[in-house]
Amino acid sequence: MADYGHSLMLDPNTWDLTLDQGGNIAQTSGDYAVAQDVANRIRLFTNDAYYSPDEGIPHFLIDLGHKVSESLIRSRYREAALTVPGVANAQITDINLSNRTLGGTVVLSLKTGEELDLEF
Repeated sequence: MADYGHSLMLDPNTWDLTLDQGGNIAQTSGDYAVAQDVANRIRLFTNDAYYSPDEGIPHFLIDLGHKVSESLIRSRYREAALTVPGVANAQITDINLSNRTLGGTVVLSLKTGEELDLEF
């Protein structure tokens, strides 16, 4: 069985690096790392990744100031999730917009056979 996902461990409340008990930058792997990478892909705007400016969702180019359909958002988020190694399928089950913040839930089917609910 392939082991997908190795990533730096981010604090889910602040989205910042965390430290392990030895004072080193914490790392994570497996299903949690895949889920964290999906959350990163969904949150990434184009031109935000310094070394990969073409990656991300082009919200600034086509969304801001325009009414965007929920189906388009679902499609973009699903496409972003499917680019993460280890993800077999992704279904956006909930989209909500409140106080100018877009969030929701995605159900991930991983290549390991696991299924995860991820709030973004």
